[in-house]
Amino acid sequence: MEVIILNSTGHKNEFVARFRAATAQELVDSYNSQIGSNAWVSAKGRCLHALYHEFKRRQIDISVIDTGSGMRLDQHIVLDESGRRVVCAIAH
Repeated sequence: MEVIILNSTGHKNEFVARFRAATAQELVDSYNSQIGSNAWVSAKGRCLHALYHEFKRRQIDISVIDTGSGMRLDQHIVLDESGRRVVCAIAH
């Protein structure tokens, strides 16, 4: 599933401060918690918008899930050894 991230001006996004204070691993965990969830509410959109922009702000390479206008939500990710790039998780 691909998610298009839209800029919603005029609305406070409660997830921005939460993700700003999170560790890189917590960002990855937040992303992974969305995999397999087909439910869609405005809070999920705000969450994914803030998550996408926090990855970008930290310059964490998310090219494996970045579509240019959002993120794919079809597979789990992990941080690589450097902590600066996400890669697809290997299924065990």
